[in-house]
Amino acid sequence: MIRPMLRLLLPLAILLSSCGAESLIPSPEPVSTPPPRSVVADLGYSMVEIPAGSFQMGSDPSSSPRDPDETPHSVEISRPYLLGATEVSQQLWTEVMGRNPVPAGVRTWNGSNKKDRCASFGLGPELPVQCISWFDAVQFCNVLSQMEGLRPAYQLSGQAVAFDPAANGYRLPTEAEWEHAARAGTSLAYSGWDAPADACRHGNVSNRDRTDLYETKKPFPCDDGHSGPAPTGTFEANGWGLRDMTGNVWEWTWDVYGEYPVGPVTDPTGPVSGERRVIRGAAWHNTIADSRAANRFYGTPDSRSYWVGLRLARTPGAAGATKRPETAAIDGEALMASARQQQADGTATSRTFVSAEDGWWAHRGRPADDDLPAMTVLSDRVGRVLSVTETEGGCVDICSSTTYVFDPKRGRLVLYERTTSMVGDAVCGVEQLVEEVVVRYPRPGEESRSFQLRDPAGADLSGRPGCDMRAPDPRPAWLHVSQLPVLHLL
Repeated sequence: MIRPMLRLLLPLAILLSSCGAESLIPSPEPVSTPPPRSVVADLGYSMVEIPAGSFQMGSDPSSSPRDPDETPHSVEISRPYLLGATEVSQQLWTEVMGRNPVPAGVRTWNGSNKKDRCASFGLGPELPVQCISWFDAVQFCNVLSQMEGLRPAYQLSGQAVAFDPAANGYRLPTEAEWEHAARAGTSLAYSGWDAPADACRHGNVSNRDRTDLYETKKPFPCDDGHSGPAPTGTFEANGWGLRDMTGNVWEWTWDVYGEYPVGPVTDPTGPVSGERRVIRGAAWHNTIADSRAANRFYGTPDSRSYWVGLRLARTPGAAGATKRPETAAIDGEALMASARQQQADGTATSRTFVSAEDGWWAHRGRPADDDLPAMTVLSDRVGRVLSVTETEGGCVDICSSTTYVFDPKRGRLVLYERTTSMVGDAVCGVEQLVEEVVVRYPRPGEESRSFQLRDPAGADLSGRPGCDMRAPDPRPAWLHVSQLPVLHLL
């Protein structure tokens, strides 16, 4: 029975996917266009319509700072496109993929851990997703497209990825689309500003208090209030309504990294082949030189880092639109009720897996060692997963659990419920109280909360006059969703 369970608990995205400021050469006079139009997707991701037009890509050879791969050339973007108003958040990624790739355990940036490529420098729903590869990013685009009834932009075969320009689904922006949107019709050195002293109003970049980290590169002479990633959309937008185009996290683009063309081009998509993909925009720890709108960087498509995320693009009105499926608004309550009924009927089996360094090990019941995180999997008689509950181990004052239910129409786990229990001193004649907060997600975009105050024996004290508790600081309502790893049978 473990084999079909494993097939469902693998990262489901893979299964679904198979279906000193610089002086620039002056850009052409911007064409007068109406303010960009905003579009909000089903899961609340806001996008901005970027107008077609021409701009000067790269940097003036006489400017400083600059890099030699910024050959100036004229680029025409021939049709409008949609681009995310912000970077993709951890919450959106988790809702789509069923897990958060950002590892738990916040670390502090210092010289000793620069090489911890995927250490977590910020865990939270509103922070940008990090620690994703280019392959992860294109899979995310395809899964979200399928969820919203759009034609996926990518055809995947192993590590071969083909882009379908006729598709209307989500995709990564091309490098030219990214720089066109970052400049927003201007020739400013950064996305929305020119003077380094103004950086901290517009982007989450290297602060002046981080001079100890850099020997030759200069941080910005201001303080943006963040020593790591900031919530998406925190800073001022550029002229086209885009936020975090400079700083916070670097963003994957479609293009293979290579030399720029010398002459003018229309709708470029980069070299045909190569080993590295372009990332743009700089991150929270980058300096004056690295954060320029013209600056380019790259990574291998299978690499993951704490400073690389993504921003979504889409081509509105492209051919190949599909009818939006009626299953978009899944009924989590009905799915969970069905799973519990099958358990009551004896047609479903509940198994508990306990965390270990090399996977999760199966136990017939909850082990005596409650310090170990546990995962309870409810499956039907042929091994298909019905629900998964992750329970925190080793908690004292605050404990939490997260439940997912399997949606067969989407072929993936969806978030159903988060429960947090806090133990604190009572102030109404009872020695201790337990406050339980249950946050339930019956359907996408909907949320319900319930609270209960009880004594350690379970008696409900919610209505008792004067009852309150002195609890420790509660954890954020949003909990870390771990990747469902390999399961082992004892």
